[in-house]
Amino acid sequence: MAALLNACNTSRNHTDPALETSITGINWYLSKIYLPSSNMDISNRKSFIKFDAEKHSTGGNGGCNSFGSSYSLKGNVIAFKGVFSTKMYCEEFQKQEDAFFKQLELADKIELKDSKLYLYRSEAVLLEFVK
Repeated sequence: MAALLNACNTSRNHTDPALETSITGINWYLSKIYLPSSNMDISNRKSFIKFDAEKHSTGGNGGCNSFGSSYSLKGNVIAFKGVFSTKMYCEEFQKQEDAFFKQLELADKIELKDSKLYLYRSEAVLLEFVK
């Protein structure tokens, strides 16, 4: 019985290799930001995130500035830590970029569905990406 409980515990505490392999090394382009007041559809393809499973890091572009962070992934539970970016101000993209980075820091769940990547906070979708 103890071995069975330990096996269940172990599977919950490790990254799903299929999910991590599926998202790694791909530029995931931001297509929508879900906000409490309204949603932002993203028409440009400048904003993206790319996962590096070996280093447990992400990098990308917010539309104007480059950014990076570390991440941890256990099952479909994700946490982004130490999100940083360059600090140029770009009138055209600033509102979108600020919302993107804020939502990224709030994310606690990830899902890959129908060739789209979703980041959630609990059950609420925060960000949607396409390949």
